[in-house]
Amino acid sequence: MEHEITLLEALTGFEFSVKQLDGRTLAVRSRPSDGSFHVISDGDIKAIEGEGMPVHQRPYQHGKMYIMLKVRMPTASELSPAQMDGLRAILPRPKGRDAGLDLPDAQEVHCHHLEAGAKVQATKASAGRAGQAYDEDDGDQARRRAVRHRLR
Repeated sequence: MEHEITLLEALTGFEFSVKQLDGRTLAVRSRPSDGSFHVISDGDIKAIEGEGMPVHQRPYQHGKMYIMLKVRMPTASELSPAQMDGLRAILPRPKGRDAGLDLPDAQEVHCHHLEAGAKVQATKASAGRAGQAYDEDDGDQARRRAVRHRLR
């Protein structure tokens, strides 16, 4: 099964309930009573012993229930500038980036956000032209079709 958690829950611990097929409700917690805890990354998989599907030819013995955790990152509208400054103050900086980039010969560029539909289009476009080497900076659809046709 998949379950979505927030970034806060990924960093500090989570708890949620799961309704089992036999009618029981399980309280799933990330912090064991011994105090050990690991920060959750997007796509981490956790297992709960004895709560999965019955073992073949052993109906009273159950396997593991696997939970894939999806970490939902906060959107820009959910964080104020003060909160972002607070995160920068408490979270560790990436190694080698403490002083910022100081590369005199580097050209500075900026990334921009892609909306969900544009992400799908960009993914399809890059997958569709893997290995093709042509320039498409001008966005000319006809030229791209002609190049693709010649490569076939």
